[in-house]
Amino acid sequence: MLIQFGIDYGLKPKFGIIGDISFQENYDKAKCKGLVYVHCPDSTGKEMPCEFGFMMQEERYAE
Repeated sequence: MLIQFGIDYGLKPKFGIIGDISFQENYDKAKCKGLVYVHCPDSTGKEMPCEFGFMMQEERYAE
C-alpha cells in the first residue's frame, strides 16, 4: 500500500508499508551488511535515487 507522507516544504514522498511480519525476522538472520542505492536520471538528466536494496551476508534468508 502506498501512502502520502510528509508536509514540510510541500514534499509528499510515497512510502510502501511492509505488512509481512517475517521480514524483520529474516532481516536479522540474513545479517545486513549495507544498503545499495540505484540512481536514475530524471527528465532533466539529473541523477536521482530511484530504488535501494540490501546487501546481505546470509543469502538463504535474504531471498
